[in-house]
Amino acid sequence: MSKKQQYPRQDRVHWGRIITWTWLGFMYTISGTENFILSEIIALLFGLVRFGAEWERTRHPERNSEGPRKFHESKVIGISFAGWIVAMATLGSMGLDGNPVIGLLSPALGALAAFLNYLWQNRSAEVIDDTPERPMSKKLAAHYEAAGLSDSEVSVFRETMAGASKNIHQLQTTVDGAPELQDIMNEHDTMNVIHAYFRAIVDQPKRMTAAAPFLYEQLPNLADLTHKYAIITRHEVKTKDTYLVLSQAKDALDKLCKTVRDEYTDFVKSDLEDLDTTVELTKRQLDK
Repeated sequence: MSKKQQYPRQDRVHWGRIITWTWLGFMYTISGTENFILSEIIALLFGLVRFGAEWERTRHPERNSEGPRKFHESKVIGISFAGWIVAMATLGSMGLDGNPVIGLLSPALGALAAFLNYLWQNRSAEVIDDTPERPMSKKLAAHYEAAGLSDSEVSVFRETMAGASKNIHQLQTTVDGAPELQDIMNEHDTMNVIHAYFRAIVDQPKRMTAAAPFLYEQLPNLADLTHKYAIITRHEVKTKDTYLVLSQAKDALDKLCKTVRDEYTDFVKSDLEDLDTTVELTKRQLDK
């Protein structure tokens, strides 16, 4: 494999992101305050904060492999822009646009909206990190005991879910770097389904065997297939055979994504039926 065809490194600083946030800081401030010097200072602050985040990420690459991470910076930028629009509309309606002090509301609200969205994405992507190499917390031990797992079953469960966690992280990293894969995954909401499936298995560890096709076949196949697809798409020269293979891979991924979604639906079906039964009983009691 040539150097240009290798899988993209994850430990480099993304200067494009830093420049983007620097420009946003300047635009948000100049539109709210009309003060050029102040806008340059805020722009520098935005850029420094984003650089700090990049530097921290490259200094601690091991944190990127501690579990599945589902974070889309484009969404954060979009939400920050929405916050800026709200601030500008508010200042305009109050006749305060152009005020060098009150106008700071524009970049402040944009930054606040971005930060809240960042926290929300990290929260929604949270997955229990329970690798066999790490001491088991009291909370997890109590959870496994309540689920009725023996010591040997706990050991197997932790090892299996640690492998699943690594596969999900690899899959997420691959998809984030390939727009074509993002389109396929978004069509079936695959990454959200996978994260939800993982949490559902953790909540009901006794049912891990019911999720065996997902854990041992579908998830590893997704991680492997997307990884190879991403490598091939980076080939500088593509032949008819290359496009044929990519097309077949997309079809296979599409079917696999549908299968995962159907498997998850079946896995949580009992929960839905229990809720439906509870709703019906509640309705009858209210009618009486």
